[in-house]
Amino acid sequence: MGAADFFCAFDVDESVMTLDVVANRIYEAGRRSLDSHFQVASDLLDKATEARLDQGNEQSAAQFKYKAALITRNQALKESRDKASDLIDRAIRLNREAKAVLVHGEDAFFATTTQINLGNCLMDKGKQLGGEAGIIYFDEAIALFEKVLAQKGLEQDFPELACHASNNLGTAHLAKSENNDLEALNAALESFRRATALSAQANQPDIWAAAHVNTGNVLASLSDLNENADEKAFMRIQAIAAYCAAIEVYPLSFFPYQYGHTQYGLATILQAHAMALQNELTELYLLRAIGSYEEALKVFSEGSDPLMWARIQTYLGTIYAAHSELDGTTSVRHDCETAIAHFQKAARVFETEGYTEQLATCSRAAKTMQQKLDSLPSSDV
Repeated sequence: MGAADFFCAFDVDESVMTLDVVANRIYEAGRRSLDSHFQVASDLLDKATEARLDQGNEQSAAQFKYKAALITRNQALKESRDKASDLIDRAIRLNREAKAVLVHGEDAFFATTTQINLGNCLMDKGKQLGGEAGIIYFDEAIALFEKVLAQKGLEQDFPELACHASNNLGTAHLAKSENNDLEALNAALESFRRATALSAQANQPDIWAAAHVNTGNVLASLSDLNENADEKAFMRIQAIAAYCAAIEVYPLSFFPYQYGHTQYGLATILQAHAMALQNELTELYLLRAIGSYEEALKVFSEGSDPLMWARIQTYLGTIYAAHSELDGTTSVRHDCETAIAHFQKAARVFETEGYTEQLATCSRAAKTMQQKLDSLPSSDV
């Protein structure tokens, strides 16, 4: 801010450029880190917007409003529910103001990007509200993304924006509908697969990875709805492959949030696949699930995200309990003891957070495993 103020007295354009560059660096660093300074970046862009409005340059001011909206949305993703609601409202307002100006300008790229970001913010608001109130926002988001994708020449002129819009359209379909809505799931899958192809053509690894994660999520849901055992199994395998592909783009050190969620999604489908197989491969997939849950715990600690941490502890307890039941298992005592420890850790958090149903489930599971442990002969290892 000080550097920009220094230039302001001599050259407003130089001052605005400095504000823009610094804000962008703060944003890029923040979205790749668990710690961020998004508010600082937003304040810098507000100052740049004011400078452009004072000059009468509404197009440039609208571009800065779009950037501020983008940063504000990312800030909301890391805040508490109450703070996030206000931030999303602000992001929606900034996007609408920017869109009203940019769609009448000559910069088609910024006009399209602003519409995509507005659609994302509308989805976020729909998720916050839920129910009938949320559907209104989802419907607007879906219509907006479809309008963007219908633009003539979009894939040729702006392939990087086309893959964003396609991926987000799939996300909007999922957000609006429940996971048991076959029509919505298939529409989402089509959008995600289109996004995967477009992002590869546009050399957009971030969207390519996000589309793979989303594809994995949808395939996992579709496998639950499919009644054919072979088809269900193959869908799970495809979901596993999609998550694994995304992880190659989301290293822990650069994308901790995305890495943690992808590992979590991978772990859940590995666990589901293991339990469905009930054959010689079950143990292999259970062990792989444990590995992915442990990777997710590198991101979701008890201090940073206690509920996610507790949920993972519950799943780990369930895996060790299941492993203790496998034929030929020689680690029954260790499995029981480890399962109890995980259930107790989860119960501690659920009790603190007031989640009585989850607390009761973990307590019962720990008691069951303790009874099994007590029944083992002393020679059991």
